Amino acid sequence: MTAPATAGVPLTAAQLALWTEEQTADAASNSGYLAVAFTGPLDERHVRTAALAVLHRHEPLRSVMRATPAGVRLLVLPAAQALSFRRDTLPLPDAPGGPRRAVRSWWERTEQTRGWDLATDGPIRFALLDHGRDRATLVMSLHHAGFDGRSKFLVARDLTAALRAARSGTAPPLSAPLARPAAAVPDPATTAAARSHWTRVLPACAEPLLLPGTTAPSGGGVRCSDQVLIARPDVEALRALAARHRATTFTALVAALGLQLAAYGNRHVPLAVAADVSVPETRDVAGAQINVVPTDLPLDPAATGDDLMAEAAAAVARLRTRRHIPFPDLTRALADPCARPALTQLGLSFPRAPRDLDLDIPGLTADWDFVSPNTASTFERTLQIRADWPDCTVRLDHRTENTGPEQATAFIDHFRRALHRLAHHPAARAGDFVLPAARVRGPARPAGPQDAASSTAAALPAAPGPAGPTWWQGPPDAAQPVEAALARLRGTAFTTGGPPPDGAPVRRLCAPLAAAGTASRAAPGVRELVVPFDQLRLTAALARWAGDGRVLGAHWIDDGTVHGWAALPGADPVRPPLLTPAPGRTATVHGPDGRALPAGVPGRIAVTTGPGTAAPALTGHLGRITPDGRLEYLGRDGQRWLRHRGFIDVPLVERVLAACPGVDAARVEARATPRGTVAVAVAVTALPAAALRAHLREHIGGHTLPGRIDTVRAPGDNP
Repeated sequence: MTAPATAGVPLTAAQLALWTEEQTADAASNSGYLAVAFTGPLDERHVRTAALAVLHRHEPLRSVMRATPAGVRLLVLPAAQALSFRRDTLPLPDAPGGPRRAVRSWWERTEQTRGWDLATDGPIRFALLDHGRDRATLVMSLHHAGFDGRSKFLVARDLTAALRAARSGTAPPLSAPLARPAAAVPDPATTAAARSHWTRVLPACAEPLLLPGTTAPSGGGVRCSDQVLIARPDVEALRALAARHRATTFTALVAALGLQLAAYGNRHVPLAVAADVSVPETRDVAGAQINVVPTDLPLDPAATGDDLMAEAAAAVARLRTRRHIPFPDLTRALADPCARPALTQLGLSFPRAPRDLDLDIPGLTADWDFVSPNTASTFERTLQIRADWPDCTVRLDHRTENTGPEQATAFIDHFRRALHRLAHHPAARAGDFVLPAARVRGPARPAGPQDAASSTAAALPAAPGPAGPTWWQGPPDAAQPVEAALARLRGTAFTTGGPPPDGAPVRRLCAPLAAAGTASRAAPGVRELVVPFDQLRLTAALARWAGDGRVLGAHWIDDGTVHGWAALPGADPVRPPLLTPAPGRTATVHGPDGRALPAGVPGRIAVTTGPGTAAPALTGHLGRITPDGRLEYLGRDGQRWLRHRGFIDVPLVERVLAACPGVDAARVEARATPRGTVAVAVAVTALPAAALRAHLREHIGGHTLPGRIDTVRAPGDNP
């Protein structure tokens, strides 16, 4: 039944979340597009008629969200009022793959940045791009407030039927409107079982998944990797494996993903699937009938590929039985503030086209693109899989603050490798599947000092001299209270933090720092300042005390052994410090089971001291190797993460907070309160906590911020 345009119905929890996000978003999020490229004579009037027929047929596609005295309501508009249709000209390049790339670039340049006003714009907008020479592309921009992956096939089917009718001069066969479907009611026993299951599993998710990643400022939105075609022999072998296990191909794809995640060092992973929750009565209705359904996958290095298939089958079975439990209701019932971030780290999308999909139009060639970009931000990363057997394509949609384009490309390459391994060697152990390991080698010989603001880690001077850097042998305890650290920086005390390299000049900086008096004055006689790398969180204050206003670098010391040098990569405090091994040494990053990891995946840093060394020596520090071969320092093993309303990256928050003008030093700690453990940031500053939180929000996402900020004044500062 059609909802009156003046009354409306309340929004679902998911729709309300999308509406709220769009009120504050700077650019379009939760959007994507569907495109069809036409070759042959095409009349714009026929396309408009077909678009109107689709809107008339599907009420969710002509619905808007408006604030009323009774709350935000979903209102259904007449098709003619809801239609958004425009025409544009887009020349196409002649290079292979050029047309789809050109359309994607047009959409990103014009539609993605346009944003949505959900009070006036329905969830679909039409644009007809004229390429000349009887070629055109119809681009349908889509918003997830009223659209999902399943709906693409329904719109393609109905638009094709309406366009066929318009070209032949007959009435469109889509006259009866299909109303917005009612939400399915989950079984109470199934809901209770899901809640009990996740209450047991979630506490084990104390840290984020180990995945190829980066650290970048927040606010970059969602980007998509290129879609990649899986080799047909691998697809055929995987489908044969699924048949032997009497399982679906989707189950085998989940098992391949599990093998990949195990190679990264993960042992028990939560996965979330964008599941179709339509029922036979609503299956023909376009609109948002998708629910986020979490499941989990235990990963044992000793398990074979056949064992992974069994685990994947159990995970898929949980998806089927729990797909009607609304995700917001589930996370709210768990009473765990970290539930949503933990369960939405990695998503999986696998919509399937109906078997009877008829997209033929006499006299016109239509090439549909069902794997176009998607900026939905529900998941941090979404593995998008599309299949038209025996063809199967994959891509990764990802938030830019934790995954860059190189890491997304690597993730897809690793998935292809894991799928090949599982399909052809199902009896092999998961622990024997090794991805290409990344390595960072030290320079051939010591280099001269370099500015830490450059992209290369600073190296130590080859010989001492009056013009060389002054080595600060600072306090050995990186976890000391900030107040004590600041007092020592101001010259009250110093202890040895570890031996400097042979021949390096060592001067205690008590007198120069004490003479500086305040952080606003330069310390006389200090040309360059070098600090132990695990105290780089204090470098913002140190740089203001140093005579030339810069911190050159630091020794990389672990248990008294000098492994190399460290430096900040630049002025951006979000970027981690960089480590460079000493000459003749090689650094690698290892997972919990000792396997060396590929570029981008975080793990424990190990150093090989020479070609004759039997095994790399673990250093007790965390890091990851960038695609261009640099080693990023991510903190001490076991001290990087705090679990609060999200996963709080302790070194990152300390680094960003210490870089705020007016902050002398900062730390993050877990503090017990009557309401549970809270992540607290402590800053030595005269600034108010509100200013510090605003500074953090400029660089870091909201759910990864500490729940509380305390400020203390430095010893000797006047109130």
